[in-house]
Amino acid sequence: MASTDGGHRHEHAAGSGAPLPAHATPFDNHSVEHGPESVVRSYYELVDANRVEDMLALFDDQAIYRRPGYEPLNGKSMLRSFYNGVRVIEHGSHQITCVIKQDRSAAVVGCFEGKLKSGSQVNVRFSDFFSLNEQGLITERDTFFFTPSI
Repeated sequence: MASTDGGHRHEHAAGSGAPLPAHATPFDNHSVEHGPESVVRSYYELVDANRVEDMLALFDDQAIYRRPGYEPLNGKSMLRSFYNGVRVIEHGSHQITCVIKQDRSAAVVGCFEGKLKSGSQVNVRFSDFFSLNEQGLITERDTFFFTPSI
């Protein structure tokens, strides 16, 4: 369950109304039965809150992340380096408009609005494609942005 406070989302333990401990993730409350939509929604909540280590708990150790302008990020170590330094985003939030799921895969359409480390504001539509393993961990993620490139 989530609540908002001044535009910030706070996760609560299911049914308790109490905030989750700092080391807990919304993923802790989601089992594989909830499927990929639950996992990917947790991903966006955690990345927007800059909870990198909790967000990384959603990924398989050998996960691969592909996005325009970067070499593939292979494994949690590269993901950690990306989110803790390489990523050009200073802060922002993802608004999910559509999640399409099938088996252990999910396609997401949404909009990201935020501030880049350069100081520029950004508002861009995106699509993400996630694959999960049998344990419900993300094994692959591919991101595409709706911006002119060719």
